[in-house]
Amino acid sequence: MAGGARGVINALGNLGGFCGPYAVGVLITLYSKDAGVYCLAISLALAALMALLLPAKCDAGAAPVKTINPHKRTA
Repeated sequence: MAGGARGVINALGNLGGFCGPYAVGVLITLYSKDAGVYCLAISLALAALMALLLPAKCDAGAAPVKTINPHKRTA
């Protein structure tokens, strides 16, 4: 599960790196430089809020996985 989560985080970061400059450029072209800065500030505030609202341990309620020890003899 951790590998999949890292993949999603990486994909969203790449998407933001691709779309972010375009969106800020459109805001600057249509409105002003202030609109671009406000957009970045709002996105930073939203990211901080989402990080604060996440639980400390996402798998806190999950049952532990039983491991098999191949070196243990059951004779």
